[in-house]
Amino acid sequence: MNELTAAIATLRIDLDDVAEDTWTDADLTRAIAKALEAYSLAAPFETYTAVATVADSRELSLASLSDLVKVFAVEWPLSQWPPSYVRFSLWGDTLTMLGDALGDGNNANVFYGRSHQVYAAWEAATAYTLGEFVVPTTANGYCYECTTAGTSHAATEPTWPTTIGTTVNDNTAVWTCRAYYPAPAEHDDILLLGASGYAIQAQSVGSINTLNTGGSSVDRDYRSEGTRRLREFRAQLNAIGYAGRLRNRQLYTPSTPIVSKTRVDWP
Repeated sequence: MNELTAAIATLRIDLDDVAEDTWTDADLTRAIAKALEAYSLAAPFETYTAVATVADSRELSLASLSDLVKVFAVEWPLSQWPPSYVRFSLWGDTLTMLGDALGDGNNANVFYGRSHQVYAAWEAATAYTLGEFVVPTTANGYCYECTTAGTSHAATEPTWPTTIGTTVNDNTAVWTCRAYYPAPAEHDDILLLGASGYAIQAQSVGSINTLNTGGSSVDRDYRSEGTRRLREFRAQLNAIGYAGRLRNRQLYTPSTPIVSKTRVDWP
C-alpha cells in the first residue's frame, strides 16, 4: 500500500462503493489509517539507528525516533564481538540501559520498530500546508514533507531528490526528502481487509446497504459484516506478529530477558 489515492480506489471496489454512494474519501482515509495503525503495532517496520549516550549515565533519549512503536534491542558498548546487547527499561522517551557499562558520549545502536506510512501522490496547483507529506506520482521509495507552505506548480511535477534532507522548490511550496516506510505490498490484502472492516463498522448506523449481506436490518448487517472482517483481520495480524517475534529473537538474542516497560526487574 504505497499510495493513498490508489488504496482508497481499491478499497471502494472491495466495499462495492465505486459510485461513492456510501463512503467519502475522508471516511476511507480514516479507515485505512486505523488499519495501518493496527498493522504497525503487530508488524512494525524494523530498523535501527545510532543514539548518542550521555557521559556517566545509562539513559538514552529516544525523542528523535519518530513513529516509534517498539524497542527490540540496544547494543552497547559497540565494536564488540559477539555484539553486546543490554537489558533496558523504557519510560516515555527515555530508555535506561541496565548493564554495568555507563555511557561515555559515544553512540549506542537502538534496534526498533516504527509505524508504516501511506501518503497521497503529489498534485498540481494544490495548496499544501506545513508538515503535509506526499509521494511522487511515480514512486521512488521516498516521501516528501512540505517544509514551506505554498501552492504546487500548475503543471510540472518537481524533480524529486533522493537524498534524505535535500529540498526542492515547487512553485511557492518547498519539499524536503524523507525516508518512506510503507507496508510491504504482499500485505495489501490484509490492510484492505482491516480498512473495510473499520469502514463498515463506522457505517453501521447508516441507512444505505450496498453490501448485500442478505439480512433485514441494515444496521445489524453492517455491524455483523464489519465485526467478521475485523475478526479475520486481527487473526492475520496475530500470525504476522508471531512471525515477527520469531525473527527478532533470531536476530537479537539478548543475554537476559528484556525488562518490562512498566517495572524494573533485578537479577
